[in-house]
Amino acid sequence: MYTAYFGLDQAPFSTAPDPRFPCMSQRHREALAHLVYGLQAGGGFVLLTGHTCSDHPTLRMLMIDRHMVVEGQAVAPGLRLERIGPHQAIFNHRGTRYSVPC
Repeated sequence: MYTAYFGLDQAPFSTAPDPRFPCMSQRHREALAHLVYGLQAGGGFVLLTGHTCSDHPTLRMLMIDRHMVVEGQAVAPGLRLERIGPHQAIFNHRGTRYSVPC
């Protein structure tokens, strides 16, 4: 009903979380700000503690060039983030899989 009336290409409401729009708490925003500052300052080391991996795929995210990327999302033409594990991320580039340590 809403999609046709407003000319939307997808449903505007859903009960499932959408990983394109992460809901970050104040602690998440602070941690992200510290991480970005540490990377930009070039200090060499940044300590960020917390839970490393989730069983739910929509909660597993990776930050690439200050953009949050979720499993299955395209990172660049032909390059897709296939899976995020506790110690590595698996990328798929046109059928070839690459493991990158996290």
